[in-house]
Amino acid sequence: MGRTDVVFGIRIGWRFGLRIHEIAKLRVEDVTRAVTRGELCVKGKGGYVRSIPVETPQQKKLLSDLYRYARMNNLQPGDCLISENKYRGIDKEIKSLKNWVINNRKKFTYRNRTKFVGENEKPRMETLTWHGLRYTYAQERKQRLIDSGVKDVDRNLSESLGHHRVSVTKIYTAEKKHK
Repeated sequence: MGRTDVVFGIRIGWRFGLRIHEIAKLRVEDVTRAVTRGELCVKGKGGYVRSIPVETPQQKKLLSDLYRYARMNNLQPGDCLISENKYRGIDKEIKSLKNWVINNRKKFTYRNRTKFVGENEKPRMETLTWHGLRYTYAQERKQRLIDSGVKDVDRNLSESLGHHRVSVTKIYTAEKKHK
């Protein structure tokens, strides 16, 4: 569909668990720092800055692709990657991304997707949203943390999502309650 912003937006949300406004605000300098420091720093909800570790080959590939895209399009360090660098450009991009999903989700969503739930998994939402990418990131990262033997997995995950409260993060990773 020629929507590079949507492709990058989906990949960023999925691989780093960013909120839609964080995706739209991501700048070239953020990606450059992430490549050299091994963590992506973003200013999130409430102005809190958080660091998201670069842990997987998919994250590294995405950062490389974003950096290459910025260079090919002559973007400067302070420029946004997918939003226009003009007044209200970020707001327009957020609206555009949301509208794209609303208008196109039927093209890539399984019909009756709520029925495709594994045993002990929480139910799926009827429709896909940008925020759902954060849920996917949280669930995948939690499993990586468990597999690597990290202590206090929930606290670690909560901080990388910018929640600062384990109770909120558990909503993202909760399994269906057993009867």
